[in-house]
Amino acid sequence: MEFKAHDAVKNLLNGGYGIVTRTEEGFVTVLTTRGQRLTLMSRYLAPASPEEAEKLKPLLDWHLAREAKKASPAKPPPDPAVIRERFDKFVKHIAARYPRSAESFLSLWSALLEAVGDLPGETWEMRADTAKDPGPVIKVLNPRSGKRVHCLHLYPGWALRMEIKKEHLPAGSEPLFPIDNAMFGEGRAAEIIYDKAPAGWQTACADMLRAIYAAAAPKAD
Repeated sequence: MEFKAHDAVKNLLNGGYGIVTRTEEGFVTVLTTRGQRLTLMSRYLAPASPEEAEKLKPLLDWHLAREAKKASPAKPPPDPAVIRERFDKFVKHIAARYPRSAESFLSLWSALLEAVGDLPGETWEMRADTAKDPGPVIKVLNPRSGKRVHCLHLYPGWALRMEIKKEHLPAGSEPLFPIDNAMFGEGRAAEIIYDKAPAGWQTACADMLRAIYAAAAPKAD
């Protein structure tokens, strides 16, 4: 008996059911109702009944959706010019309401970028939905995945709120973020009124980012 991809089948060895995901030279790979992928010789399979095939339709739909997602073209890398444009527009909104705060924020932002590098899309970006969750975010390399992830979230306005995941915070930097259990318990936060920030606070934030980047840097073999 020959099968083709997406056929609904019955496993004659254990009585289970599934859908065919691949066939090759007499062997058939089946996605079972338990989420397992089994490769069997075709003689150990039989077509499912129409009733069983109907029950397997949600599993087939799930599999087809996964396949379509894999086949979809990769998203193009973010355009640095667009990121800068969104950042400038965001800061202009702050400056229209709180001119001095905008100046103070840009001074801090300059210090942070000096620490990590001004590479839009790589070392920093704007959050995707700036209407609901405005502000820029500093990114850092995740050594385990090799991808850059969000590290330090900034919510500037009249005052500044910053949030950082605990996993990124270097030991000894906790005083910079006195609010514990931010980000649904995963992070720490700080709320700063610009003209009341402690002396050296801006430099300490930049040094903290340098330490984070140093810890995340790929190690030489």
